[in-house]
This record gives sequence, C-alpha cells and structure tokens, in this order.
Amino acid sequence: MGAGSTTSSRTSRGYAIAVGGVFAWSWTGILVCTFLRTQAVAPMTLAFWRDLTTAATLLVLLALLRPRTLRVARRDLGFLALYGGALALLNAIWT
Repeated sequence: MGAGSTTSSRTSRGYAIAVGGVFAWSWTGILVCTFLRTQAVAPMTLAFWRDLTTAATLLVLLALLRPRTLRVARRDLGFLALYGGALALLNAIWT
C-alpha cells in the first residue's frame, strides 16, 4: 500500500465520522423534545443526566484508550474550570 491509499482511507473515515455525527446531532433535538413531552422529567434534570452520562463515558473511554490525554498541566486548570463553567451556563440557558 502506498501513502495515497492511507490518506484516502483516513479521508473516508473522516467523512464517515462527520456524517455519523451530523446524523446523530440532527436527531437529538427531535428525541429530546419527544422525551420531554412523553415523560415527566424537568428539562434541567434531563440536561444534568445527559451531561453526567457524556462526561463519564468520555472519561472512561479516554482512560482506556488514551490515558495521556487526561493529564492536565497546572497552568491549564483555570482555563478548564472557566470553560466548564461556560458550558454549564450554556446548557442551563439553552435547556
């Protein structure tokens, strides 16, 4: 195999991931709306569990597949805390 086939394989994989992500993301609003209409769950409760599940899943996957990515330099802790707070605020406002 040459370098061209590796590049083509990576490009195809990237397109597949992008299309899968668009498909999943586009259904999220519909599914959440349907869930909230049919179940007695407050939007903030759903947002909390969605975020907790996502964070736990990503943490486990990163710990298993790429543990080096979980190392954080001390100088980055403030940025990460601010970023997490901004995401929490966005989720609270959006939900």
